[in-house]
Amino acid sequence: MARSFFIFLTTLVAFLMLSSCSDRQKRDRLITRLEAAIDEQPRQQDIDSLLGAYEGYALEFPADHEQAGRYLYRAAGLALQVQRPALALEHLESAIRDHYACSNTPQAIALLGTVYADELRNATIAATVFQAGKQAFPAIE
Repeated sequence: MARSFFIFLTTLVAFLMLSSCSDRQKRDRLITRLEAAIDEQPRQQDIDSLLGAYEGYALEFPADHEQAGRYLYRAAGLALQVQRPALALEHLESAIRDHYACSNTPQAIALLGTVYADELRNATIAATVFQAGKQAFPAIE
């Protein structure tokens, strides 16, 4: 009885892991396809879909700090390209707060400071962000 329960449990865990991986792969393929479409011919519909796909990945896979952090960083860059600095701030703050372990965090902090400085013209907050980023990551320039 115990052995059959163990086999059942192991099979269930393996199935869940495979289905989760499959969902990630589907989401990654969608993002790759949308990025390519925007590179070829930027259309508002594709931009909105890509922003949603980036956000959706971070919401659906919050434990995947590396990829979720990168996608939120990309979402911020895309939001800046379409003149939506408030949305860029939202994505950068989420990337830093929720996915601090991401290797892209220093770049997210630097971009956050740049958005405050250049887009929102708030030198005080920009200086604070840059100073905190420099303390946490000395390699930030």
